Amino acid sequence: MKKISMKKISMKKISMKKISVDNVKDGMAVAVDIMDASGRILLPKGTVLTEEIIQTLKRRSIGEVVIDTGASELKTYTCQEIERAECMVRDTVMLRFYEKPSNRIMRVLYDAVLQQEAVKYLQNEDKNR
Repeated sequence: MKKISMKKISMKKISMKKISVDNVKDGMAVAVDIMDASGRILLPKGTVLTEEIIQTLKRRSIGEVVIDTGASELKTYTCQEIERAECMVRDTVMLRFYEKPSNRIMRVLYDAVLQQEAVKYLQNEDKNR
């Protein structure tokens, strides 16, 4: 029998928007890492843009950036909601694993993926209401 935890899971909904470097403004925050052509990180996500950084992006021919447009409310899901969603996504998650994980590390990974997919499922339900 599975022990029911009374913990809740809170997920912050992130809003992002891809915009031209010509339209970014001082004070905006980068939502994803900005990389150069060789894959090196120029700016890590969360960096707040300044005029100097914006000019550097233009000089480096970075055309667009993904900006954090602000997080919306913090949504909390109960264990019962998570468990219901886990039942709905379990088969999909199992397709990512060749067999049910038997060693501890793979089981932890499986549980993490299952929980993340369950939360995505619930967020999608919320969006479709």
